[in-house]
Amino acid sequence: MMVGGFEVDQNLVRLWIGETQVADAGATMGVTDEVIKQAADGDRVSMRLDLGAGNNSATAWGCDLTEEYVRFNTDYVT
Repeated sequence: MMVGGFEVDQNLVRLWIGETQVADAGATMGVTDEVIKQAADGDRVSMRLDLGAGNNSATAWGCDLTEEYVRFNTDYVT
């Protein structure tokens, strides 16, 4: 599979939400929705994705836009 312009072997892909590993070898690990919800509960949620493609790393920050924030920013015309 192509990711960001380079080939990634999906059999090497692993994913964690918080400390809970939810995918290995490109497939889900049977973690229940409840366990994932608990791992993702909180003001800050970390996710770690290992593409199995080397030793480089990157950090990305995001945010969950609340309904109130979206409504505020759509109530006016620019």
